[in-house]
Parts: sequence; C-alpha cells; structure tokens
Amino acid sequence: MRPNRKTKMFDPSIICSENGSLILEDPVLSQTHRARYMGVFFLSLGFIFIPICSFVLSVFCRPSLIVNSCYKLLVITTFLDITNLVSAAFVCGFLALTNRTPCHGEVWILYYSCLSVALWLTYCSASEVLALNRLLVFVHPNLASILFDGNRCWLWIFFIIGYPVVTTLTNLDKTYVFVPSAGVVYDVEYNPMHVISNFVKMGFITISYLIVFYKIKKLKARAGPNNNEAGSSQVKISIQTLFIAALADICAFAYTFTSYIPESVGLSQYSGLIGQLAWILLHGRNTFLVVGQAWFSLGGTGIIYLCLNTSVREALRELTRKWLTRDIYKEDLTNIHMTNASSNLATHG
Repeated sequence: MRPNRKTKMFDPSIICSENGSLILEDPVLSQTHRARYMGVFFLSLGFIFIPICSFVLSVFCRPSLIVNSCYKLLVITTFLDITNLVSAAFVCGFLALTNRTPCHGEVWILYYSCLSVALWLTYCSASEVLALNRLLVFVHPNLASILFDGNRCWLWIFFIIGYPVVTTLTNLDKTYVFVPSAGVVYDVEYNPMHVISNFVKMGFITISYLIVFYKIKKLKARAGPNNNEAGSSQVKISIQTLFIAALADICAFAYTFTSYIPESVGLSQYSGLIGQLAWILLHGRNTFLVVGQAWFSLGGTGIIYLCLNTSVREALRELTRKWLTRDIYKEDLTNIHMTNASSNLATHG
C-alpha cells in the first residue's frame, strides 16, 4: 500500500532496498572506511567549534551589548550556529562513525534528518531578519526603529521559527535521510521547497548587503577618513554581518549545487562531503575568530569577529589575561611555599 502524505516522510521502505541498504548510498563507498573517517572528522570539528561559538554567544549576551537590536539578532543567529553545529558535527558525526541508517530499524534517523533541514531553514530565516535589520538601519532608520527597537526585536522569533514550521508541514511528502558514506543529509528526491528556499535566501541577503555596502561607501566618502560617523558601531557591525552573509551564501550555493550533481560527474562522490563541510564551516565561523590565521585559508572570513568586533576581542583578551595571571599567581604561591619550607628546614635542622 502506498504511504499517505503524512507518513511518507518517515517511511523507511521508500529509501531502503531489499538487502537492507540505503538506495541513495553508493555500494562501493559503503564498503570502505570512508564513513568512519568522516565521522571522526566531523566530531573533531564539533569539539573545536562549539565551545568557542558558545564563548562568542556569552559575549553577545552581555547587558551592555544585548540592549542593541542588532546584538539581539546576533544572539539568535549565534545560538542557531551552535544548534546547527550540534546537528552537523555531533549527530552526523556519530551516525557516520557508527554507520547507522534507518534501514537497520532506527527510524529516528528519518525524524532527525527532517529536524536537521528544519534547523537550516531556521537559520536561513534568522539570517534574512538580520539582513533586513541592517538594510533598514541605512535605508529607512525610522522604520528600523519601529520594527526592531526594544523588545520588539524578540517578536521576530515567531517568524524565525514559523518559517521552518510552515515549510516543513507543507512538504510532508518529501523525505530526508542522512547517508553515512556521503556524510550528508540528502533530499531523497527533488525538493523544490529546499532549492527555492536556498535561492531566495541567497538572493535577498545578497541584494540587501549590496545595498548596505553601497550606503557604507557613500557614508565614508561623505564623512571623510577622520569622521567618527564613518566608523560608527552600526557601520562596524554591518561590515561584520556582510562578510558572514557572504559566507552563508557560499554555504547555501555549495549545498544546493552539490546535492544535485549528476552521478556521471567525478565530483559527485565528494558532493555530500563538500555540502556538509560547507554547513559546518559556516556555523563554525566563530571558531576561526580565535584560532586566527591558521584557519584563514579554510574559513576565508572566519576571523571576522576577532578582527572587527571590539567586544569579542576585549573579552578574549581579558580571558587570556586571567589565565596568565592565575598561572603567575600559582607559580608565586608555589615559590613562597618552597621558601617557607626551606626556612623551616633550616631552623629545625
């Protein structure tokens, strides 16, 4: 009996062959250790990226920053960075390392695969809201104030969450599954919603930030190099989000393009890995802020916050200073104890 629209998304029979393997999985690659290696790699990236992204989130949550509407949105997007990293690095890494599929009776993987796509759509909607905020600040400040000032900014969470909920509920006939040997969550069949959503995101964010970039250039030209207006916090944070948007565009394009490469193309066997790494590196971009130029060739704009965000740099500097001070204090304390012990030994000797 053909599964109905409500159950098709979570029906393993659609994606599993009679011998208990995934239809989408390359039979040659499935017999290699490739999935295990990717699993270790994804998990390693997660252990590096997530703690540092959490540090950046803690900086953005400080009362002195979060009063600003843009930082409220950065808190939301950074939180979504972390949740997407947990999904892309930890959960996918675990599934690849253990080579688990729904064909082995673990139907929860289908539910997770659907959730992972929903998390990506949530991040997309949050990125679009952030782009709209940056655009209105320069194009129509009064409207930006009406829509985003104060606690009104938090109301956008309803749109950010509502978008993936609506798109998921209206596409229950589409199935997603994580393929261990490919290392990525695939659309089982062509999914117009997924493709259109990625291109709408790329189009809106690209156009918005091109306008923002144009406005910033005009502002700097009019104000001159020594004018504080040209270096205002709004300009600085907009430049940061502009670079992040460029990275997000690259990720969305890479994932969409590699998902539909024909099997006859040699690159197709690496398409899943490329898409998954683009996903992880986008959400792990905050990690590059700390590890710096060693990851510059991979992250490109990964040192955005470290180079441009004064608050993150100062917090990192303060944290480093505390660690160094603690070590010096421990060393001094040890020397004092050793001196006292030597004095006592000389007195009683």
